[in-house]
Amino acid sequence: MKRLSVLISVVFFAPCFSYAFAPGDLNCDGAINVFDIDPFVLALTDPVGYAAAYPACDVLLADLNADGAVNVFDIDPFVAALTGGEPEPIHRVELAGNPLSSYPYFEFVRALNVDEPVGAAVDPNRYPDLVGQTVDLYVVAAKSAGEWSADPALDDVTPDGQETVTISGSTIQENIFVAAGANELNAQAGTGLGVGYDVVLDVNRNGVLDGGDYIDGYGSEAGLYVVHNTVQPGPLAVTEITYSGGTWLGQNTYYPTNIASLGKLPLVVVSHGNGHDYTWYDHIGHHLASYGCIVMSHTNNTGPGSETASGTTLTNTEYIIANQASIGGGALNGHIDSHRITFIGHSRGGEGVVRAYTKLRSGAWSSPHFSADDVILVSSMAPVTHIEPASASTPLDVNYHMFIAGAD
Repeated sequence: MKRLSVLISVVFFAPCFSYAFAPGDLNCDGAINVFDIDPFVLALTDPVGYAAAYPACDVLLADLNADGAVNVFDIDPFVAALTGGEPEPIHRVELAGNPLSSYPYFEFVRALNVDEPVGAAVDPNRYPDLVGQTVDLYVVAAKSAGEWSADPALDDVTPDGQETVTISGSTIQENIFVAAGANELNAQAGTGLGVGYDVVLDVNRNGVLDGGDYIDGYGSEAGLYVVHNTVQPGPLAVTEITYSGGTWLGQNTYYPTNIASLGKLPLVVVSHGNGHDYTWYDHIGHHLASYGCIVMSHTNNTGPGSETASGTTLTNTEYIIANQASIGGGALNGHIDSHRITFIGHSRGGEGVVRAYTKLRSGAWSSPHFSADDVILVSSMAPVTHIEPASASTPLDVNYHMFIAGAD
């Protein structure tokens, strides 16, 4: 399977070449055996001579690690292919996090503040093959698996470059390292909250991510994100508008002033609590809009309770999506991403947003403009628990976030 994946990688990342032989079959006889050794050495040392000696073959058959180049880093994979052994896989593991003063002594996390050091740890009981090995520890810009296949070079982004460490002992405490110091990594992500990095243990110390190496990352998400101070506003200027679509459809909406150039943006719906007012949420509206969100705070029918509040959450969400062409002179038109909706509620609104989601999920309420699958987060601030049965206001399968709070 590994050889097949290498072949696929070569085909995708070197599309100008076309050949029907497996990498390692340097004499193109349909088999990888001892008769490929001399052609491999020739391809490695004299690619022009190889092309002349084997005109039906391609020199990239010697690119066994699929990095787009034939070099010494292909020797070990060639030997593995020759001997019939499967090349070692790249190991995806957790490495980045924070040291702790007591058990479990280290917490693996994905987000770290820019003013905190980035730790890396190896539990020798989980990875006994690493014990006794001296490896290079890298912090690199995050890449997807495809990007790593196209460019496996390791380029450390810390001021002092990669660190050489030895994995020893029998406890994680003995194998905690500082991968990057406080404020050493860039956290300026524009409207994003953090900059992504991967952490790599280069086991064979060849400066390339290849078989046998360990990586925290190598996917759609980075191994870790270094986050700037998110209390500070984002980089975008904000426009605020207030309007009404009728009874219980008063809305206070915030959006980036340059929205015309920003494409589709996530929608955040804010549902206030009993005795509160929909115009009191500038702190949420301005802040999230400065990071590229459209934020709509609405009048909320909280007097009767959380059940009616859930209804106004849904009807107001429906209204802003359905009427975006006319709201604010059409400024929002085409810019609301109705597949990325967040519900935020306070007190009765906090329970109401959960109930709104359960109505969508159960089919008790529906819209032609959005569904339960389009609600990516529900967040409750000091919510009440009035609705019975409790299952009627349970967040079910949605991402759920709650502020308990010490006071209303």
